[in-house]
Amino acid sequence: MEFVPGSTAMDAFGGSQVHGGAIPQEYRAKFHEDIAKIQTNMTSVRFPQIGMISQRENGNYDIDAIPGIGGPFGTAKDFFLAWADNAKFPMTDTLIRSQLSQLPLGMAEEIITSIHNFPLLFKEAVGRMSFREGPFPLHHPDFNHSNIIIDDAHRILSVIDWEGASTVPWEIVEFPMFLFTVPPPIDVPSKYDSAGNPISSEIQRRWEERLEYVESVKRVEEREYTDSRLSNTLACRDTQNLATSLRLYADVGKVGYYCRLLE
Repeated sequence: MEFVPGSTAMDAFGGSQVHGGAIPQEYRAKFHEDIAKIQTNMTSVRFPQIGMISQRENGNYDIDAIPGIGGPFGTAKDFFLAWADNAKFPMTDTLIRSQLSQLPLGMAEEIITSIHNFPLLFKEAVGRMSFREGPFPLHHPDFNHSNIIIDDAHRILSVIDWEGASTVPWEIVEFPMFLFTVPPPIDVPSKYDSAGNPISSEIQRRWEERLEYVESVKRVEEREYTDSRLSNTLACRDTQNLATSLRLYADVGKVGYYCRLLE
């Protein structure tokens, strides 16, 4: 894996980018195994603080403040408190209402209220929560198909577009983006049965792929590392719900019942 801050897709030589769900089914298991090794290697690169990765003139890497949040932070708690103070949902109420126009008015207003109240209620919850201590893992801001270079045999050549690379709390580490699912607490309740399992066969398959991916990470950790921080983080449903929800709130503007995450 090559780590070059500021690199882009133009850095690819002799390979092609993977877009969307373009990995054929017969290659997918091996592809996920290889990605698990890359992510395990990536999160094994750890720093004592949380912040943006910067390269100094002497070639060494250091940690700087995160735009819009601040830092560097010495603890995950400090990071989350700053996140709550600065988080802004990137969508107006008018636009939210237009997206929810098919819902009963009361339900739409409940969702809008949940979005507005989430940062303050999350900040209050942070004081009651416990977080993992550092050192903190290296984080790729868009660990997705489109930033993975493969050859004709679907072997991975490199991961690109490291601009915006940072270190993050362990509680923010997610699955690769191609294994993304909306956290059930913020999602439409009708998508799940009484036991909390997804009704959609597509979501069911994604959940199965995520379980298989965790097992792949465990195998890498057992062979090459002395801790299981990554697999434990990915296997914890509450942690994944939190990590994905924070990203969807501030970076994406995904409409949802965010305050239900805290229940």
